[in-house]
Amino acid sequence: MRKDVIGTAVLGLGLYEVAIALFVAIAPHAFFDSLGPYGHFNRHYLHDVAAFEGALGVGLLLAVRRPTWRAPLLVLAALHFAFHAISHGVDVTRADPKWVGPVEFAGLLGGAALLLLLARRALAESGDRRDRGSA
Repeated sequence: MRKDVIGTAVLGLGLYEVAIALFVAIAPHAFFDSLGPYGHFNRHYLHDVAAFEGALGVGLLLAVRRPTWRAPLLVLAALHFAFHAISHGVDVTRADPKWVGPVEFAGLLGGAALLLLLARRALAESGDRRDRGSA
């Protein structure tokens, strides 16, 4: 039996995104102090972040059972990580403590690259399914 690497990755990313959304929504001050120490605390903007992260996470969790959704959602997640990395790159020296900026920037950039690779594989696999279905 072939392992569903893409499905497992989509499940893991979906759970991660939902966990981030819950963390931000339930404990915005703790999130801000530990992972988002940029500028001034703004509960409204943090709840906006939770809404986006939650929507992406739920979409990814739905894609676990809907393989044709995987590639588009992985591309969306890759774009989210890439744009988020740009934001962190601009503010890389503004984090407190200082090590948070470069670590988050590198993690987001690496995550974007990995997500693009997964999206490419998901797209190839969905094409394989169509080819087998039409034979």
